[in-house]
Amino acid sequence: MLVVLGILAADDSGWLMLALLVAGALLLTWFFAWIRGRERAVEGALLSSLPRSVPHAVAGSGVRPEPQVR
Repeated sequence: MLVVLGILAADDSGWLMLALLVAGALLLTWFFAWIRGRERAVEGALLSSLPRSVPHAVAGSGVRPEPQVR
């Protein structure tokens, strides 16, 4: 949301735009680091940071999934 507000603020103030974009980038970086930490700790994450584990994401990406050995 901060990134979108930063883009919208581009007409009004360059400094406000820059501050909101940087704050949004920091928030996104923290969020993905937090998710990866939860995945490494084997806790349930809200969303997977590895799209290959989601079959529908792999099907639309053009990447061939690795065969699962049972």
